[in-house]
Amino acid sequence: YDAAGGKGNFHNDAATWQQFLSYFDTDFKDVDFLQILGGETLYEPKFYELMDYLIASGHSKHITLGITTNGSVWRNDFESYFEKFNGVSLGISIDCDHMVNDYLRYPTKISIIKETVKKFQQIPNVFVLLRPTPTLFSIGYLDTLVDYMMSTGLHSETCQVLTRPECMQVQVLPQSLRPWAIDKLEQALTRYNLWDKQNLRTVNTRTQKAQPSNIANDILSYINILKNEPVIDDDKTIQQLKTMLQGFEKLRSNSIIEVAPEYKDWLNGL
Repeated sequence: YDAAGGKGNFHNDAATWQQFLSYFDTDFKDVDFLQILGGETLYEPKFYELMDYLIASGHSKHITLGITTNGSVWRNDFESYFEKFNGVSLGISIDCDHMVNDYLRYPTKISIIKETVKKFQQIPNVFVLLRPTPTLFSIGYLDTLVDYMMSTGLHSETCQVLTRPECMQVQVLPQSLRPWAIDKLEQALTRYNLWDKQNLRTVNTRTQKAQPSNIANDILSYINILKNEPVIDDDKTIQQLKTMLQGFEKLRSNSIIEVAPEYKDWLNGL
C-alpha cells in the first residue's frame, strides 16, 4: 500500500503486487490466518493469483484463509484450491432468508445464494458461517435467518458495524414497528430454546459448538437495541432515506413496499 503511493488498489500495480507476495517469505512468513475482504473477493482475479502463490510456495499448508463473499460466485475448482490450505473460514453475507435480502443485496437472489452455500458446506476443510449486517429493513425478517441457520447447522458472526448510510441503521425503525420486530425475534428464540444460550464470555465463535450461543447473542443484542435505543428520526436522516430509496428503486425498478408490506404505512407517511 505504501509502495503504491497510498493507492488502495495496489494489486493493480505489477511491481507492488510482486513485492506484496514476497512478504510471505519474509515479514509474513509466520502468518497463520489471512483475512481477505471485498468488494466481492471471489470475483477478483488477484485472489486466485494469491492462492496460486501461497500453494506453490508451500505457505498454504500453515495458513487458514478467512474470506467474505456475498455468495453469488461459484467455481468448480474451489475445492481443489481450498483443500491445499490449513483451513478456510468462509463468511457469506446474508441478511435474511426473505425477498428483502434480494432487495437489499440487489441483484443477488437468496435462492441462488442458498444453493451456493450448500456447495461450500460440502468442501471438507471449509467452515461456513453467515455474516448478516442487520438494517432498518432486514431487522423485521432476521427471524427467517434464525430458521435458516437452525435448519442447516449454520451460524453467524453479525456485522454490527453499519454506520453509513445512517438512514439504514436499525435504530431508524420507528416505534410503531418495533413491537412487531421484537415479537418475531423473541418467537425465534422460543422456537429453538435459545433464551438461555447467551454466552458473554470470550470464545472461539468459529466452531460448530458455538452455534446456539452465537445466534442467541446476536438476536438478544438486537432485541436490546429495539427496546432501549432511541429512534433516529431527525429530518436529515429521514430525507436521506427518502432520497436513497427513490434513487435506487428508480434505477432497479423494484420497491421495498412490495417485499416488505409491513413498512408501507410508515413509509407512505414520511
